[in-house]
Amino acid sequence: MLHGGDDPLVRACRRGGGEVGFAGRRRGVDLEDRGRSLPQALGGLDFYHACEHLWAVAHDQFGEGSPEARAWIEPLLHQLKHGGEFGVLQTLENLCEVCADGHEPPHPATQREIAYFRRHREHLHYDQLRAEGCPIGSGAMESTCSQFQDRFKRTGQIWSLPGEQHLMALDIARRNNDWDETWAVYTWQCQDAPLKGQRRFPK
Repeated sequence: MLHGGDDPLVRACRRGGGEVGFAGRRRGVDLEDRGRSLPQALGGLDFYHACEHLWAVAHDQFGEGSPEARAWIEPLLHQLKHGGEFGVLQTLENLCEVCADGHEPPHPATQREIAYFRRHREHLHYDQLRAEGCPIGSGAMESTCSQFQDRFKRTGQIWSLPGEQHLMALDIARRNNDWDETWAVYTWQCQDAPLKGQRRFPK
């Protein structure tokens, strides 16, 4: 996420993300293991993280690597990915009911994972994400972060914080195909609040 206070260039680039809003623009998506942090974005729980937590339940109930664990989880993974998230949640709740009928609590690991899915029940709508043309996993974004690290951490490169923020802002504008709009906003902002003592970036 870009920081930079009132810097006109950074503020211009923020217009495409959740820090300012999406008014009139393509909708953003926020995929995390913790759920959503950008309130204006279409939020979701990373699908592959959700699968890991579901596998944890299967291993706890049937034994790690067992055929029973795989037979139990495979239909649930399909449901979760293709609009059956409420059926998956109900299956997890049924585990609690079965344990209650037997007068014993669920295993601690299973309790922890069921609580995890309860917290994220509104972040499991993967059909909706795909209908919006959004990814259901964060792998592409993690790859982009890796590219940024490679770009800014090469041998011998030393950046001041303002300089690094400017370069990141420009790179994000280029990647998002927002270069012309970003430059127009930046130019407009500089008319009222010019950067004193700093050279403006050439178009």
